[in-house]
Amino acid sequence: STWTAVRSICKPLDCGTPPAVENGSYRGSTYTYPNTVELNCDVGYSRTADIVQRCTEEGIWSDNTTTCQPVNCGAPQAPDNGYLVGDEFFYRNVVAFVCNEGFYFTKNEAFTKCLASGKWERNSGTCERILCDASTLRAPLHGSMDTVETDLGSLVNFTCDYGYFPEGNTSVKCIDIDGRGVWDGEPPVCRIITCTEP
Repeated sequence: STWTAVRSICKPLDCGTPPAVENGSYRGSTYTYPNTVELNCDVGYSRTADIVQRCTEEGIWSDNTTTCQPVNCGAPQAPDNGYLVGDEFFYRNVVAFVCNEGFYFTKNEAFTKCLASGKWERNSGTCERILCDASTLRAPLHGSMDTVETDLGSLVNFTCDYGYFPEGNTSVKCIDIDGRGVWDGEPPVCRIITCTEP
């Protein structure tokens, strides 16, 4: 009896396709020992662990816990005299800037978005105090008015001279209308007091 030669072939272990990663993909197409693949995260996402996966001698990938997480921009700076609305600071999240009562926002867009770079799209801007325009008020003819305070909620009182009476408002108040300070009325007209014949 004789031995018949049988040719044996040793093949490298196959680890199979690397596990899918949400918001990312692997570069490399050879999935056998000892080859590697490289994880690339989508724009706006970053890896939580090693970039390279290696097919091990056990026939498994070296790390299947790596994920692609959204970039964190951190909390943006709230404006002075204002606050933020929104508590998630990751890629594509939007946060609004809101001013405290009695203040208005000085930029057209009162919001910002977290960009893929890890930076916010725009700065917070400024919250300015809402004031009324003192130059729009005049003492009535034959009358006078208090010193004008322009803060929101301020009252200005008008009085007529002796021998005259007020027709209209005797006071006006500074109020907020759509972030603008306006007076809630016009000064009175001082009419002369006339007596009827007895």
